[in-house]
Amino acid sequence: TAEEIWRYMPKTENENTFSIMLEDYPKYDEKLYDKELDDKFKKIIEIKELASKKLEEAREEKEKKLV
Repeated sequence: TAEEIWRYMPKTENENTFSIMLEDYPKYDEKLYDKELDDKFKKIIEIKELASKKLEEAREEKEKKLV
């Protein structure tokens, strides 16, 4: 879980060590944005959604044949 991962991560002095659920979200830093990486992940998500759709269609087709 997130709590288990948090327990073993190194912390800074200002971070809450008790629970990740009590920690603030990090502030957005425009310098860290990578358009090329963002575009790659968008393509990966697009492919994953298409694959999921095709798998579901194949499952439905298989189900029809069994009935």
